[in-house]
Amino acid sequence: MKKILIGIPEWLKKEEKLFNLKSEGKGLNLNILEIISVLHHIQSVAAFSNHYFRRINPLLKLVFVFETVLLLSLSRSLFFIIGMTSGILFLLSLMEARDILAILGVASLASLFSSLALFPSLLWGNYHNFAFLITKIADTVILLNIFSRTTRWREIVRALKWLRISDVFILMLDVTQRFIFLLGEVAVHMLIALKIRYYRKVKMHDPFIRIIGTLFLKSKFMSEEVFSSMICRGFNGLYTVKPIWFKVGDIPVAFLVILTLAFFIMA
Repeated sequence: MKKILIGIPEWLKKEEKLFNLKSEGKGLNLNILEIISVLHHIQSVAAFSNHYFRRINPLLKLVFVFETVLLLSLSRSLFFIIGMTSGILFLLSLMEARDILAILGVASLASLFSSLALFPSLLWGNYHNFAFLITKIADTVILLNIFSRTTRWREIVRALKWLRISDVFILMLDVTQRFIFLLGEVAVHMLIALKIRYYRKVKMHDPFIRIIGTLFLKSKFMSEEVFSSMICRGFNGLYTVKPIWFKVGDIPVAFLVILTLAFFIMA
């Protein structure tokens, strides 16, 4: 029998330099920690808690937040804006310390970027409008963060369903939130695998581009599987959720909704 000699490819003979984990691996650690922190935030909001804000009827909370943001955007009264700012800061003071720091950090960044964008208006002497807009933006960001940190996602979905929002729209929001969480876990696993295997030294953006492409294909396959499963189960376009029941503890919140509207009219 003739011996078949298989030559070694040239690319196997080349030396590959591994990147230094102490320097170039820091970016991987930061990306992993950032994704894990986002996933932890999603889980922590959904976790059970005895905080009073989390036991309030989600429909009333949604109505109050929407009403407050709308009235703040329409109001030109200094008295109303100061009163609502005081009320929102009072609600913020009832939160846990770590939540207060996180919310204030987000509100400070939003106010900073808004100040930079509106800085030219100061040159024209629009001091009052500048102060009004920055205050309204800070109040809105704080209130929305309080709502997001004290309301489970499924409760928001139930509230939207009760308000007769389109079932297709609610379904898209719900599936998107679940996909973000699942794809985040896949991204964490891929980044950890990349770090463990000591990826060969190339341009550092190259492996991240491949990870993004893999996540895109993964999301495409997941969407096709979800679509196929919906067809197999006879999905008819209706999105069913558990009904919302009102309790005695929701009366103060309902009174607060009415009081906010009356305060806007009187101011």
